[in-house]
Amino acid sequence: MKDVSSQPTKLRGDKFRSSQIMECLFGAPMKLLLFTAWISSLMDPCRLSDICESCHRLATCKALNGSNHACFCNNGYTGDGTTFCNDDNECQNVTYICSKRGTCTNTVGSYYCTCLPGYSSTGLQHFQINDGTECVDIDECEAGQVCGPNSLCHNSDGSFYCTCQRDYIPTSGTKHFHPERGGRCKEHPLKNCHDNIACVTQTVNRTLEYMSNLTESLSFLNEIAEQTSGELTSVEVIAYVEALSRSTWSLRAGQEDAVVHSTLTNLVKVANNLLEKDELVAWRRMKDERRQETISKLLHAVEGSSLALANNLKRPNQLQIKDQQIELRLFTFDGGLKGDTLSTNMGDDLMTLTPKLKPGEDSNASVSVVFVRYDSMADILKPAIDPGVTDYSRYAKSGEITVNSQVVAAAIKPADQLDHVTFTLRHVQMQSRWKNSDNRDSNQEEF
Repeated sequence: MKDVSSQPTKLRGDKFRSSQIMECLFGAPMKLLLFTAWISSLMDPCRLSDICESCHRLATCKALNGSNHACFCNNGYTGDGTTFCNDDNECQNVTYICSKRGTCTNTVGSYYCTCLPGYSSTGLQHFQINDGTECVDIDECEAGQVCGPNSLCHNSDGSFYCTCQRDYIPTSGTKHFHPERGGRCKEHPLKNCHDNIACVTQTVNRTLEYMSNLTESLSFLNEIAEQTSGELTSVEVIAYVEALSRSTWSLRAGQEDAVVHSTLTNLVKVANNLLEKDELVAWRRMKDERRQETISKLLHAVEGSSLALANNLKRPNQLQIKDQQIELRLFTFDGGLKGDTLSTNMGDDLMTLTPKLKPGEDSNASVSVVFVRYDSMADILKPAIDPGVTDYSRYAKSGEITVNSQVVAAAIKPADQLDHVTFTLRHVQMQSRWKNSDNRDSNQEEF
């Protein structure tokens, strides 16, 4: 028979040895680390399956920024990396990814750009913007007579448009047309209208009736600028100058400064269109009397409209507007102008205005002054037939008569504020008897 009393002693000994082992493990730091790793390996589910083996077919297993390996969707895809990776639609997700001149096409995992019609690629036909490729405008007018006979081609950003040469009109009925839409140029029925007073009157009345539908000054001037943008017949010049000269009354309504500036800019644009050097042909076809009457109306229209618009400006104010052939400066101030004169330089010309009011004189009146310089009007003012020295002996020794300086104008409102205006003009051609100290021809006139 076994001695049962000795078994508890053995069990106590087993417990004692187990506690000693645990105490040894927890007592040594290195052994504790190994033990923790051993326990962790028993509990880590990745021990049964490698994390990289669970990655989606469109994902990559990698460690980022020192982290453990994980699944990340490839470039061009978005998802959790394990259960799904969906294609990114770059064309929808990024605004103008191909710029405003290109079109975007999505592909699986990527995209590519192509240039819109009217533009060409500086690199490959299919490209991405970040590779340095751009879409540049194609100048269609360089291809030759793309607009057809008796027409003019005008390049624009991504396209082009056509107008008819002088004495021709488009069959489309609009000033600008495109040959792909069937537009072409035919002979203008009013080609010689300016020689017939009845035809001139009828054309002017028809133009005034058409323009009368535009009661807002900005849209009115926009329409004239549009209609005068191409080559004009002589009667068209006459008709649109007449329309412009009769519009001054409509420019008096109260407007904000920004609107006044835009309206003045359009006014200068209209005058510039009518006085472009290309339009000299239309002006020279008119008889002298008709041409002088029309150019006078244009000058008065620009000055009168500018002063009418000045009533809307906050005082004091100063505006400067310049186009190819015209420069306009407008000043507004309260009466009792400080100082003796108001001067402005335009090109090489100096204009000085002397008001009647003495410095410090009390006045609440609003004063407006406009200065205008015309670069191309001299040829229009030249007589069609040179009268020679008999009629113009004061101005020319012999030969043809020319205006030997730029044409300038000045106006003030109210007119009784003005004492006199001094113009100091630079001559276009050198004349030694008028040379001044800095070797420039000049002539000074006071009015």
